[in-house]
This record gives sequence, structure tokens and C-alpha cells, in this order.
Amino acid sequence: NSQDAEGMIDCCAVHIRRGDYVQVSSHLVSLESYTNLLKRIRRLLPTDIVFFSDSELDETFKEALPFEFADKKITFCEGNEYRDIEVHEFMRRSQVLITGNSTFSVTAGLLASKETLIFSPTVFYGMTNDFLRVNPFLTIGEFFLFA
Repeated sequence: NSQDAEGMIDCCAVHIRRGDYVQVSSHLVSLESYTNLLKRIRRLLPTDIVFFSDSELDETFKEALPFEFADKKITFCEGNEYRDIEVHEFMRRSQVLITGNSTFSVTAGLLASKETLIFSPTVFYGMTNDFLRVNPFLTIGEFFLFA
């Protein structure tokens, strides 16, 4: 991936929270929701899309994405392939960040450059993000543009 002078990485980072969260979650963002968002913002996406997950993702999902986004380079980083601090830094420096309903990826968004486009789920831990004062005009499916 290439970087600009300010250290931003020319890619879209997508964080999909699963792992131990599956056992205690009050809401899981579906893989279909991530795909639908990516389709709707396709023109905003850089060539590289990198998916990060703390567990292995569904094989059907992983096989379908390269066909759906044939013009993009798709990479999957699953499990403990990378150290958390490296993943967090990568997400913080990405041009586009799609967070999960996870404080790990949301804090990456909060620390990201003001030029980074950040999309976050409208439902976070089983409740709406009312505390973020979501503007309904910036809502895209199950995500909103974090501005």
C-alpha cells in the first residue's frame, strides 16, 4: 500500500468484530451489511480493501468479495496474524475506515486524520448511537459517516 506525505495509507480498512464477542454480543453487524456499505460507497474506495477480524471469517463471504469487487485488491487479516497495535495503527492511517461495533476500531477512528472517511455502525452494543447525535442524512444502511 502506498502512503502520502502525512502518513495516510491508500486503502480502506474494515474491522469485523467477532471472536469472543459472539458469546456476549447484543448486536452483531452482519457480513451482508458490510458488503452493502462497500457497494454503496464503491466510488469512494481506494484500490486496496483490507479486512481485519479477530477470528476467521465465513468462507462464502471471503469467496464472494473478489467477484463483487473485481476492480479492488481484497486482503483478509484474521485471528492473531498481526499484533493489535499494528492493526490499530493501520486502521488509524487508512483513507477509509469502516469500524465494527467495537471500541478497538472506533478509537482508531477517533485518532485518525481529519481527512479519513470513517463509517461506524448505527447500532453499537445493542443500542443506537444517540449519544453521537447521528445525522440521518449521513446514514448509509446500518452505518453512518462519522464526522
